[in-house]
Amino acid sequence: MISSNHLRVFEAVAREGSFGGAAHVLGHSQSTVSHHLAALEDQLGTVLFVRSRKGVELTDRGRVLLDHAELILSQLVAAERAVQDSASLREGMLRMSTFGTAGMTFVPRVLRAFRREHPGVGITVEQCDIPATAVDDVRERRLDVAVVYTTPDYWVRPVPGLSVVRLFSDPFVLLLPASHPCAGRDAIGIAELAGEAWITAGSDEHPCHRLLVRAGQSAGFEPRIAGRTDSYTVIADWVAAELGVALIPQLAVPRLRGDLALVPLQGEPVTRDVSAIVLGDGSSVTATAVMRHLRAITSWEDAVRYA
Repeated sequence: MISSNHLRVFEAVAREGSFGGAAHVLGHSQSTVSHHLAALEDQLGTVLFVRSRKGVELTDRGRVLLDHAELILSQLVAAERAVQDSASLREGMLRMSTFGTAGMTFVPRVLRAFRREHPGVGITVEQCDIPATAVDDVRERRLDVAVVYTTPDYWVRPVPGLSVVRLFSDPFVLLLPASHPCAGRDAIGIAELAGEAWITAGSDEHPCHRLLVRAGQSAGFEPRIAGRTDSYTVIADWVAAELGVALIPQLAVPRLRGDLALVPLQGEPVTRDVSAIVLGDGSSVTATAVMRHLRAITSWEDAVRYA
Protein backbone atom coordinates (compact mmCIF):
# COMPACT_ATOMS: atom_id res chain seq x y z
CA MET A 1 0.00 0.00 0.00
CA ILE A 2 1.28 3.47 -0.89
CA SER A 3 2.37 5.54 2.10
CA SER A 4 0.54 8.83 2.61
CA ASN A 5 3.92 10.43 3.39
CA HIS A 6 5.23 9.31 0.00
CA LEU A 7 2.14 10.81 -1.66
CA ARG A 8 2.54 14.13 0.16
CA VAL A 9 6.16 14.40 -0.99
CA PHE A 10 5.24 13.35 -4.54
CA GLU A 11 2.44 15.95 -4.71
CA ALA A 12 4.74 18.68 -3.37
CA VAL A 13 7.44 17.91 -5.95
CA ALA A 14 4.84 17.96 -8.74
CA ARG A 15 3.42 21.27 -7.48
CA GLU A 16 6.79 22.99 -6.90
CA GLY A 17 8.54 21.54 -9.97
CA SER A 18 11.73 20.66 -8.11
CA PHE A 19 13.07 18.57 -5.26
CA GLY A 20 14.51 21.68 -3.61
CA GLY A 21 11.19 23.56 -3.76
CA ALA A 22 9.32 20.61 -2.28
CA ALA A 23 11.93 20.24 0.47
CA HIS A 24 11.50 23.92 1.41
CA VAL A 25 7.69 23.71 1.50
CA LEU A 26 7.64 20.48 3.50
CA GLY A 27 10.46 21.41 5.87
CA HIS A 28 12.52 18.37 4.82
CA SER A 29 16.04 18.03 3.52
CA GLN A 30 16.42 17.50 -0.20
CA SER A 31 17.89 14.05 0.45
CA THR A 32 14.75 13.08 2.42
CA VAL A 33 12.57 14.16 -0.50
CA SER A 34 14.73 12.13 -2.89
CA HIS A 35 14.46 9.10 -0.58
CA HIS A 36 10.64 9.27 -0.52
CA LEU A 37 10.42 9.60 -4.30
CA ALA A 38 12.86 6.74 -4.90
CA ALA A 39 10.90 4.49 -2.53
CA LEU A 40 7.62 5.39 -4.25
CA GLU A 41 9.02 4.73 -7.73
CA ASP A 42 10.47 1.40 -6.55
CA GLN A 43 7.11 0.39 -5.07
CA LEU A 44 5.21 1.28 -8.26
CA GLY A 45 7.92 -0.01 -10.59
CA THR A 46 7.86 3.08 -12.77
CA VAL A 47 9.51 6.47 -13.24
CA LEU A 48 7.35 9.37 -12.07
CA PHE A 49 9.57 12.36 -12.91
CA VAL A 50 12.17 13.21 -15.52
CA ARG A 51 14.76 15.92 -14.98
CA SER A 52 14.74 19.01 -17.20
CA ARG A 53 16.64 22.28 -17.31
CA LYS A 54 13.81 23.89 -15.30
CA GLY A 55 13.70 21.19 -12.61
CA VAL A 56 11.60 18.04 -12.90
CA GLU A 57 8.56 17.17 -15.00
CA LEU A 58 5.94 14.48 -14.54
CA THR A 59 5.93 11.47 -16.80
CA ASP A 60 2.64 10.23 -18.23
CA ARG A 61 2.35 7.72 -15.38
CA GLY A 62 3.27 10.46 -12.92
CA ARG A 63 0.35 12.56 -14.15
CA VAL A 64 -2.00 9.61 -13.64
CA LEU A 65 -0.77 9.22 -10.07
CA LEU A 66 -1.07 12.96 -9.39
CA ASP A 67 -4.80 12.94 -10.17
CA HIS A 68 -5.34 10.21 -7.59
CA ALA A 69 -2.87 11.66 -5.08
CA GLU A 70 -4.64 15.03 -4.95
CA LEU A 71 -7.98 13.32 -4.32
CA ILE A 72 -6.57 10.98 -1.67
CA LEU A 73 -4.75 13.77 0.18
CA SER A 74 -7.84 16.00 0.18
CA GLN A 75 -9.88 13.12 1.59
CA LEU A 76 -7.27 12.56 4.30
CA VAL A 77 -7.48 16.23 5.28
CA ALA A 78 -11.28 16.00 5.38
CA ALA A 79 -11.09 12.84 7.49
CA GLU A 80 -8.70 14.48 9.97
CA ARG A 81 -10.97 17.51 10.24
CA ALA A 82 -14.04 15.33 10.76
CA VAL A 83 -12.32 13.40 13.55
CA GLN A 84 -11.18 16.62 15.22
CA ASP A 85 -14.68 18.08 14.94
CA SER A 86 -16.18 14.94 16.42
CA ALA A 87 -13.70 15.03 19.28
CA SER A 88 -14.49 18.66 20.01
CA LEU A 89 -18.20 17.79 20.25
CA ARG A 90 -17.59 15.51 23.20
CA GLU A 91 -17.85 18.67 25.25
CA GLY A 92 -18.45 22.37 24.73
CA MET A 93 -21.57 24.49 24.32
CA LEU A 94 -24.22 25.14 21.67
CA ARG A 95 -25.63 28.66 22.01
CA MET A 96 -28.79 29.26 20.02
CA SER A 97 -31.69 31.67 19.70
CA THR A 98 -35.09 31.18 18.10
CA PHE A 99 -38.22 33.19 17.47
CA GLY A 100 -41.29 32.19 19.47
CA THR A 101 -43.31 29.98 17.14
CA ALA A 102 -40.21 28.07 15.99
CA GLY A 103 -39.38 27.59 19.66
CA MET A 104 -42.71 25.87 20.29
CA THR A 105 -42.68 23.68 17.15
CA PHE A 106 -39.55 22.32 15.45
CA VAL A 107 -36.63 23.77 17.45
CA PRO A 108 -37.20 21.54 20.52
CA ARG A 109 -37.15 18.48 18.24
CA VAL A 110 -33.90 19.66 16.61
CA LEU A 111 -32.25 20.23 19.98
CA ARG A 112 -33.39 16.85 21.28
CA ALA A 113 -31.81 15.13 18.26
CA PHE A 114 -28.61 17.17 18.71
CA ARG A 115 -28.38 16.25 22.41
CA ARG A 116 -28.81 12.55 21.65
CA GLU A 117 -25.90 12.73 19.19
CA HIS A 118 -23.69 14.89 21.44
CA PRO A 119 -24.70 14.26 25.07
CA GLY A 120 -21.56 15.93 26.40
CA VAL A 121 -22.32 19.29 24.77
CA GLY A 122 -24.26 21.82 26.83
CA ILE A 123 -27.14 23.75 25.25
CA THR A 124 -28.39 27.25 25.95
CA VAL A 125 -31.37 28.60 24.00
CA GLU A 126 -33.14 31.94 24.22
CA GLN A 127 -36.06 33.58 22.47
CA CYS A 128 -35.25 36.42 20.09
CA ASP A 129 -37.93 37.75 17.75
CA ILE A 130 -35.82 40.55 16.23
CA PRO A 131 -33.62 39.38 13.31
CA ALA A 132 -31.24 42.37 13.61
CA THR A 133 -30.45 41.42 17.21
CA ALA A 134 -29.88 37.80 16.22
CA VAL A 135 -27.52 38.91 13.43
CA ASP A 136 -25.45 40.95 15.87
CA ASP A 137 -25.29 38.09 18.37
CA VAL A 138 -24.01 35.60 15.77
CA ARG A 139 -21.56 38.10 14.27
CA GLU A 140 -20.14 38.89 17.71
CA ARG A 141 -19.97 35.14 18.48
CA ARG A 142 -22.38 35.38 21.40
CA LEU A 143 -24.49 32.79 19.55
CA ASP A 144 -23.61 29.86 17.29
CA VAL A 145 -26.96 29.71 15.48
CA ALA A 146 -30.00 31.97 15.30
CA VAL A 147 -33.34 30.83 13.85
CA VAL A 148 -35.21 33.85 12.47
CA TYR A 149 -38.13 34.74 10.24
CA THR A 150 -38.24 37.44 7.61
CA THR A 151 -40.94 39.12 5.51
CA PRO A 152 -40.68 41.65 2.67
CA ASP A 153 -40.84 44.42 5.32
CA TYR A 154 -38.75 42.63 7.91
CA TRP A 155 -35.56 41.15 6.54
CA VAL A 156 -31.98 40.31 7.46
CA ARG A 157 -29.50 42.76 5.98
CA PRO A 158 -26.47 41.16 4.28
CA VAL A 159 -23.53 41.04 6.69
CA PRO A 160 -20.03 39.98 5.57
CA GLY A 161 -18.96 36.78 7.28
CA LEU A 162 -22.48 35.52 8.00
CA SER A 163 -24.50 32.92 6.13
CA VAL A 164 -28.31 33.04 6.03
CA VAL A 165 -29.68 29.57 5.24
CA ARG A 166 -33.34 29.55 4.19
CA LEU A 167 -35.16 26.54 5.65
CA PHE A 168 -38.78 26.84 4.49
CA SER A 169 -41.71 29.17 3.85
CA ASP A 170 -44.35 29.60 6.57
CA PRO A 171 -47.74 30.56 5.05
CA PHE A 172 -50.19 32.90 6.74
CA VAL A 173 -53.70 31.53 7.19
CA LEU A 174 -57.01 32.89 8.41
CA LEU A 175 -58.00 32.02 11.98
CA LEU A 176 -61.77 32.03 12.45
CA PRO A 177 -64.19 31.02 15.19
CA ALA A 178 -65.54 27.53 14.51
CA SER A 179 -68.99 29.14 14.32
CA HIS A 180 -68.01 31.50 11.48
CA PRO A 181 -69.96 31.00 8.20
CA CYS A 182 -66.67 30.60 6.30
CA ALA A 183 -65.14 28.11 8.75
CA GLY A 184 -65.74 25.11 6.49
CA ARG A 185 -64.38 26.67 3.31
CA ASP A 186 -61.36 25.26 1.46
CA ALA A 187 -59.99 28.79 0.97
CA ILE A 188 -61.12 32.40 1.39
CA GLY A 189 -60.15 35.56 -0.44
CA ILE A 190 -59.31 38.14 2.21
CA ALA A 191 -61.64 40.65 0.49
CA GLU A 192 -64.58 38.52 1.67
CA LEU A 193 -63.64 39.42 5.24
CA ALA A 194 -63.41 43.18 4.66
CA GLY A 195 -66.27 43.83 7.07
CA GLU A 196 -64.82 41.73 9.90
CA ALA A 197 -63.13 42.95 13.07
CA TRP A 198 -59.48 41.85 13.24
CA ILE A 199 -57.22 40.71 16.07
CA THR A 200 -53.62 41.64 15.36
CA ALA A 201 -50.18 42.26 16.86
CA GLY A 202 -49.60 44.85 19.55
CA SER A 203 -47.57 47.27 17.44
CA ASP A 204 -48.15 48.86 14.04
CA GLU A 205 -44.50 48.02 13.28
CA HIS A 206 -44.89 44.31 14.00
CA PRO A 207 -44.30 42.38 10.75
CA CYS A 208 -47.48 40.34 11.16
CA HIS A 209 -49.60 43.49 11.53
CA ARG A 210 -47.90 45.04 8.51
CA LEU A 211 -48.66 41.93 6.45
CA LEU A 212 -52.33 42.13 7.47
CA VAL A 213 -52.55 45.80 6.48
CA ARG A 214 -50.78 45.16 3.18
CA ALA A 215 -53.07 42.21 2.35
CA GLY A 216 -56.17 44.24 3.22
CA GLN A 217 -55.08 47.26 1.21
CA SER A 218 -54.29 45.03 -1.78
CA ALA A 219 -57.89 43.77 -1.54
CA GLY A 220 -59.27 47.31 -1.29
CA PHE A 221 -59.95 47.76 2.43
CA GLU A 222 -58.34 48.89 5.68
CA PRO A 223 -58.61 46.21 8.38
CA ARG A 224 -60.72 47.34 11.34
CA ILE A 225 -58.70 46.46 14.44
CA ALA A 226 -60.68 45.15 17.42
CA GLY A 227 -57.87 43.70 19.52
CA ARG A 228 -54.09 43.79 19.87
CA THR A 229 -51.71 41.35 21.53
CA ASP A 230 -48.32 39.80 20.80
CA SER A 231 -49.43 36.42 22.17
CA TYR A 232 -50.75 33.93 19.63
CA THR A 233 -52.40 32.06 22.49
CA VAL A 234 -54.36 35.18 23.40
CA ILE A 235 -55.20 35.80 19.73
CA ALA A 236 -56.64 32.27 19.56
CA ASP A 237 -58.68 32.84 22.73
CA TRP A 238 -60.10 36.13 21.45
CA VAL A 239 -60.95 34.68 18.05
CA ALA A 240 -62.64 31.69 19.72
CA ALA A 241 -64.67 34.19 21.77
CA GLU A 242 -65.84 35.73 18.45
CA LEU A 243 -64.17 39.08 19.12
CA GLY A 244 -62.70 39.06 15.62
CA VAL A 245 -60.72 37.08 13.06
CA ALA A 246 -56.95 36.97 12.54
CA LEU A 247 -54.27 36.45 9.91
CA ILE A 248 -51.52 34.37 11.51
CA PRO A 249 -48.55 32.20 10.45
CA GLN A 250 -49.21 28.48 10.23
CA LEU A 251 -46.54 27.76 12.86
CA ALA A 252 -48.56 29.74 15.40
CA VAL A 253 -51.28 27.07 15.52
CA PRO A 254 -49.56 23.66 15.39
CA ARG A 255 -52.57 21.99 17.05
CA LEU A 256 -56.02 23.26 16.12
CA ARG A 257 -58.58 23.63 18.89
CA GLY A 258 -62.16 22.51 18.40
CA ASP A 259 -63.51 26.05 18.80
CA LEU A 260 -61.33 27.44 15.98
CA ALA A 261 -60.98 27.00 12.23
CA LEU A 262 -57.95 27.56 10.01
CA VAL A 263 -58.70 28.46 6.40
CA PRO A 264 -56.04 29.04 3.71
CA LEU A 265 -55.93 32.34 1.87
CA GLN A 266 -57.17 32.34 -1.70
CA GLY A 267 -55.09 34.11 -4.33
CA GLU A 268 -51.56 35.41 -3.88
CA PRO A 269 -50.01 33.72 -0.84
CA VAL A 270 -48.86 35.69 2.18
CA THR A 271 -45.76 34.07 3.68
CA ARG A 272 -42.68 34.57 5.80
CA ASP A 273 -39.33 32.84 5.32
CA VAL A 274 -37.81 30.83 8.16
CA SER A 275 -34.00 30.83 8.10
CA ALA A 276 -30.95 30.03 10.20
CA ILE A 277 -28.03 32.44 10.62
CA VAL A 278 -24.52 31.06 11.18
CA LEU A 279 -20.95 32.21 10.73
CA GLY A 280 -19.98 31.75 7.11
CA ASP A 281 -16.50 30.37 7.82
CA GLY A 282 -17.78 27.16 9.44
CA SER A 283 -15.65 27.80 12.52
CA SER A 284 -18.40 26.73 14.95
CA VAL A 285 -18.49 22.94 14.97
CA THR A 286 -21.63 22.98 17.13
CA ALA A 287 -23.38 25.17 14.54
CA THR A 288 -22.34 22.80 11.76
CA ALA A 289 -23.71 19.83 13.71
CA VAL A 290 -27.07 21.39 14.56
CA MET A 291 -27.48 22.75 11.02
CA ARG A 292 -27.65 19.18 9.73
CA HIS A 293 -30.87 18.79 11.71
CA LEU A 294 -32.25 22.23 10.83
CA ARG A 295 -31.74 21.63 7.10
CA ALA A 296 -33.94 18.53 7.40
CA ILE A 297 -36.93 20.82 8.18
CA THR A 298 -37.94 21.72 4.63
CA SER A 299 -41.59 22.75 5.04
CA TRP A 300 -44.02 24.05 7.64
CA GLU A 301 -45.63 20.59 7.62
CA ASP A 302 -42.28 19.13 8.76
CA ALA A 303 -42.00 21.88 11.35
CA VAL A 304 -45.32 21.17 13.07
CA ARG A 305 -45.44 17.40 12.61
CA TYR A 306 -44.19 16.57 16.10
CA ALA A 307 -45.10 19.81 17.85
